[in-house]
Amino acid sequence: MERIYLNNSIENNFYVTHLKNISRYLSIYICLFYLIVGNIGTIFKILFFLQKPIRTCPCSAYVIIATINDFITLNNIPILRLLSNLYPSKKWIHITIDRSILSNRQNEFLSSETIIICKIRNYLHMWSADVSIHLLVFASINRYLTSSKKLKQQKNIRLTNIFCNFSSAMKISFGICIIGALISVHHYFNFTVVSNFCIPKHSILWATWMFGVHFLIPSTFMIVFSTLTLINVRKHSNSLCRRYGNNHQRSSNVPKQYQISRYNRSDCHHIEQQLTSMIITETIATTLTTLTYAIYVMYQALNVQSEKSLESFAREDLIEQSVRLTMYLEPSCGFYVYLFTLTTLRKRFFRILLNKIRFL
Repeated sequence: MERIYLNNSIENNFYVTHLKNISRYLSIYICLFYLIVGNIGTIFKILFFLQKPIRTCPCSAYVIIATINDFITLNNIPILRLLSNLYPSKKWIHITIDRSILSNRQNEFLSSETIIICKIRNYLHMWSADVSIHLLVFASINRYLTSSKKLKQQKNIRLTNIFCNFSSAMKISFGICIIGALISVHHYFNFTVVSNFCIPKHSILWATWMFGVHFLIPSTFMIVFSTLTLINVRKHSNSLCRRYGNNHQRSSNVPKQYQISRYNRSDCHHIEQQLTSMIITETIATTLTTLTYAIYVMYQALNVQSEKSLESFAREDLIEQSVRLTMYLEPSCGFYVYLFTLTTLRKRFFRILLNKIRFL
C-alpha cells in the first residue's frame, strides 16, 4: 500500500514538474517572439503612418496613438514574464488572477517598493491596453462618418467635421489618454502582493472591468460601426459602378490633364478604402484576442476555490499563461497582418522602405 502511494506521489510530482516546464518554456519563447517581432512591427507601423499622405488622414491619428500604447503594453508585463522564466532562481513577483493563493497566504516581509512596483506595473498595463482599444473605437467611428460623408448621408455635419478632422482627432486621442490615466487609477489601489503573487484584492470588480469596460463595450461599438461602414462602402461602390457605366462613353473625350487628376483622386479613394479595411480587420483581431481573456477572468472570479492541489494549480497556471499571452497577439502581429493583406498599404510601405534604404 505504501509503495502504491509512493508511486502515485512520484507520478504526480512528475506531472506537476512537466506542466511547470511547459508553462515556463511557452512563456519564454512566446514573450521573446512578442518582444522582438512586436517592437519591430510597432516601430514600423508608427513610421509608416507618419508618411505622407497617410499621416494627414484623421484615422491615422487614432492609429498612431493606439500603436504607441501597444508599444507600452508589449514592454511591460511580457518583459517581466520573460525575465522571471529565464532566471527562476531569483525572487520575482508574479502576476495572476487566481484567488486561491489567499488560502495559502504566507506571513513574509515584503518591501514597500515591491508592492508599489506591482501596482504601477498593472496600472500601466491596464491604462495602455484600455486606451489602445478605445482609440480603435474612435477610429471605427471615423471610418463610418467618412463613408457616410461620401454618400452625403451625414445628419450632424458638425459632429462629422470633428471626427473627420486631423487636428480634432489628435485632441481627442490625447484627451482619451488623459481620461484613461485618471480612470485607471483604481487599478493601482486594487492590486496587492500575496505570497510573491500580484493579484487583485477585489476579483469581482476586476472581472467586471475586464469583461465590461475592456471587452464588451468597446467591442460592441467597434462591431456596430464597422458593420455600418461596410454597408456604406458597399453602397458607395455600387453608386460608383453606376456612375462609371453612365460616363464611360464620355470619358475618352476628357483632356489628359483632367484624367490624371481623376486618377489621383482615385488613388486617394483607394487609400481610404484600405484604411477602412485595416480598421475592420483590427476590430476583428482585437475582439477575438480580448474575448478569451475576458471570459477566463470572469470564470476565475465566479469559481473561487479555497484550496487546490498542486496538479490543479499547475494546470490552471498553464491555462492562464496561455490565455493571457493571447492578449499581446494583436499588438505584436497586427502590423504584419495588415501589411500582407492590404495591397495598397503593402506596396506603399515597401516603396517608402526602399527609398529610405537607397537614401542611406
